[in-house]
Amino acid sequence: MKVGYARVSTKDQTLDIQLSRLADAGCALFFEEKISGAAKKRPQIEAMLAQLRKGDVVVVTKLDRLARSTAELLRVAEALNEKSAGLQSLDEPWADTTTPAGKMIMTVFANSAITTLAVDCVRRIGPQTMTASNSAKPQDNFRLVHNLDATLRDKALESDSKFLTGFSCNVTG
Repeated sequence: MKVGYARVSTKDQTLDIQLSRLADAGCALFFEEKISGAAKKRPQIEAMLAQLRKGDVVVVTKLDRLARSTAELLRVAEALNEKSAGLQSLDEPWADTTTPAGKMIMTVFANSAITTLAVDCVRRIGPQTMTASNSAKPQDNFRLVHNLDATLRDKALESDSKFLTGFSCNVTG
């Protein structure tokens, strides 16, 4: 079954155009939300994810209606994958996990997000390990970078998108 998800950021905005396009795309069930995408709790998206069944396809007009960041998009995509459900975006036809090419693109996004996260973490290592008295030793920084690299490599082999949802760069010196 095709399941439509529509979201606008404020109560003053209308969902009419999104809902019309989702209906035209063949959606039989709709979840509507009038809430900022940056909100930590979005009840309708969570309700939708909870009730999906194997073979269902979530359809959105644009990916930014579903998620505000790559990490959030990958979290949702992983939740869909765990339910053996798919994702389609009407405005971004390349984001269609019901096709082999769409699955490949989501994998590339996951790997790109992991690389970005790793670079961000490595950038933070130097300032966080150095003290005002400059007591941190260069080998300490090397050890931290080496451990981060090993962690990234191991976790990426497990599951790219699952890894992103639980990883944060907490480096202490």
